[in-house]
Amino acid sequence: MKAVLILSVLPGMALADPAFIDRSAALPVAQVYDGEWEHFVGGGVAILDCNGDHRPDLYAAGGTNPARLFVNTTAAAGADITFAEGVAPALTGVTGAWPIDINGDGWLDLVVLRVGANVLLRGGPECAFTDATAEWGFDGGDRWSTSFTATWQAGQDWPVLVVGNYVDRARKDGPFGACDVNELHRPKGRSYAAPTLLDPGYCALSMLISDWKRNGVPDLRISNDRHYYVRGGYEQMYRLDPLAEYTEAEGWKHVSLWGMGIASRDLTGDGLPEVFLTSMADQVMQINDGGGRLHDAPYSIGTYAQHPFLGDDGRPSTGWHAEFGDIDNDGRSDLFIAKGNVQEMPSNAMADPNNLLMQQADGTFAEKADVAGVATLARSRGAGLADLNGDGRLDLV
Repeated sequence: MKAVLILSVLPGMALADPAFIDRSAALPVAQVYDGEWEHFVGGGVAILDCNGDHRPDLYAAGGTNPARLFVNTTAAAGADITFAEGVAPALTGVTGAWPIDINGDGWLDLVVLRVGANVLLRGGPECAFTDATAEWGFDGGDRWSTSFTATWQAGQDWPVLVVGNYVDRARKDGPFGACDVNELHRPKGRSYAAPTLLDPGYCALSMLISDWKRNGVPDLRISNDRHYYVRGGYEQMYRLDPLAEYTEAEGWKHVSLWGMGIASRDLTGDGLPEVFLTSMADQVMQINDGGGRLHDAPYSIGTYAQHPFLGDDGRPSTGWHAEFGDIDNDGRSDLFIAKGNVQEMPSNAMADPNNLLMQQADGTFAEKADVAGVATLARSRGAGLADLNGDGRLDLV
């Protein structure tokens, strides 16, 4: 059981240690993500401006509870954060959601991932969402969907949508070795063609489409959960056109890890994106060398966060969502990591605080989650950074 929390950063000078305070009372009703085994890897939140008022709104997954829309009603820049509950189609089984303007009408839509059929919600004025799944020809399937990414390709008005799936619930010999296939949905005019299956799948928990070589050609990276593919699986990279998986002969190493989250940002100022991967134990920062390769950063960078930094539980840590953002407005990208074990993994730490890694002037990172007030021991999964009240400082959901 996981609840949605809103943490607001306190005013302070740049370069000072950040400090957050709990503003969860701003929500008109508590939103709790709950469920049994099929929901232990979910719990995402989408942050979007759904009515064009330049204030971030929230769409929060609920697992076996209904997903909820929260419309930002904060009165003015710098005022206390307030939300009202919005109206959206009633959906349970939601593991996460992604805001994107699919049909190009200027309103953000929502791709809603579920245990069951995925749904496309068309956005409209005043945060009015309607189910457009059938109208847009989207095959929502009946899988356990846990990751998503999208991109626009040349000559297409609508985006390519990629859905990552976890364990195949229909497999009687599962869950180990029973990872489901992933799905790539290409537009066909102003609707979607039948999905192309990305097979094999290795229990995808995060996806990222990025032009990481800066050659004008975006690729699809898939981070996979080693715990359930057991053997033979690895982190995957696909070229999108023509669709094909990169091979070891092309320089893509078949590395196996407990892939959970992906975040990307240019940290070195060379115009090339670095990639950060969360996992069980080591969280891995990969530095882009500009020659078509990503190399693991040295341990001294301070981002590996392989054990809880508080308490006496020395077992490996479990990372989930990761996100870069300039928390202290010093012009450098900082990094938040949501942490929290699952009951199925007693070998890992149960008292596992989140990380807030602040980038220093020399490019290394220093842990500040405890002094910032975000080192909760609650089991976190999803998160998001946004300036909820327009005061120029990032808040944390």
